[in-house]
Amino acid sequence: MILFVFEGVKREPDLFRTIQRLYFANRDEQIVCSYNNNIYQLYKDLQEYDGDGDIVSIGRIL
Repeated sequence: MILFVFEGVKREPDLFRTIQRLYFANRDEQIVCSYNNNIYQLYKDLQEYDGDGDIVSIGRIL
C-alpha cells in the first residue's frame, strides 16, 4: 500500500487520479483522504496519539 496524504480537497485528489490512471491502473485498493489543513497541523494531531495507531486509521478519524 502507498499512502498519499493531501492537504486540500480540490486539486490534490485530481492530481492523484491522474497519477492513479498512469501508474496504478491495475490496483484495486486505493484510499483517498484529504486532510483539509496544512501538513504541520496533521503532524500536531498525530502527536496526540503518541505513536499509537496507524496513520490511515487516524487520518480517517481526523
